[in-house]
Amino acid sequence: MYIARCCIFTVLFAWLRAVLSSPLLLKTPPGLSASRSLDVVGFDEDKFEVVLQSRLPDVPLDEDAVFINTVEAMREIALGNYAGSMPLWRFTTATYPEVVIVLDTPLHINIPRTYAIWGLPNAFADMSRSHAFAVSSYNLFYDEEIVGTISFRYRRPIVDKHANSTAVVSKRATDVPEYLDQTTDDLERRSNAPVPAEILQAPNPTNEPRLRVEFTYGAEPMHKEDMMLSIIYSLLLAAPPPSDAEVPTEHPFSTPNFSFHCVFVAWPIHRTAPPFLMWFWLIDAIAEAAGYIVDQNEYRMLEMDILVDSVAVAKAVLKPLQW
Repeated sequence: MYIARCCIFTVLFAWLRAVLSSPLLLKTPPGLSASRSLDVVGFDEDKFEVVLQSRLPDVPLDEDAVFINTVEAMREIALGNYAGSMPLWRFTTATYPEVVIVLDTPLHINIPRTYAIWGLPNAFADMSRSHAFAVSSYNLFYDEEIVGTISFRYRRPIVDKHANSTAVVSKRATDVPEYLDQTTDDLERRSNAPVPAEILQAPNPTNEPRLRVEFTYGAEPMHKEDMMLSIIYSLLLAAPPPSDAEVPTEHPFSTPNFSFHCVFVAWPIHRTAPPFLMWFWLIDAIAEAAGYIVDQNEYRMLEMDILVDSVAVAKAVLKPLQW
């Protein structure tokens, strides 16, 4: 199994290196089905593509906001049934309500979670490597047919004029994001269609009653984009297993040697009695790391102690590739 995973990660690394040189087209990493059970839903990653459909450079989006909202959206999807489908989404967070992620399909029907969990990191990677965080829309193709869209929209916050000038009033869940119908003709048709989507408020990671993650920075500096991409692709790799299953302790959970110059590695601690490191704990811990590096605004090697009910269940690290 360990040899198989090494081969899989080698193939994934080669794919990512090719992807990062392409400005518009992203294909999913081949070969993950052997260890991540993608074939359970009949999903062939070689047939899946993410293509930039439109971008508004004059309507920029905050990089941190796009990153955190993408992480939280992936967390919510990863904690669900990977083999199932999900309602169409207008997703935002209480921390960054100005960035709204919209998941849609041509027929405005449910979208397979597989498409969403593979589409989001590829879309973010395109914005990151292009240094183009702006209102954007991506088409998702499977077997050369469009199966969905992922859009990153801007929703202007409402300021309470009768209170402090910096106070922001939350919008109703039925509010439509700004610029929803002001990108391209295609986006206008999609935006004006009756999409039965809801704006979901992602939970605050610090409110988790049982999980605690202790962070310690190392001295080795890393690039912000590398750390962000490593976190996002870690969530992608952690998504397929049942979230309530135990993470195997025979080998570490690790992202491949991405050309992001940063890897995420987690070492589950072998225990004979609960608590154990479950996949949902690992997913939550990865998401907490995203919030931590943004809050601290420091981008260096990051060590993590993952505890459940004050019991250590894993150690993890975001580290430079060659460290």
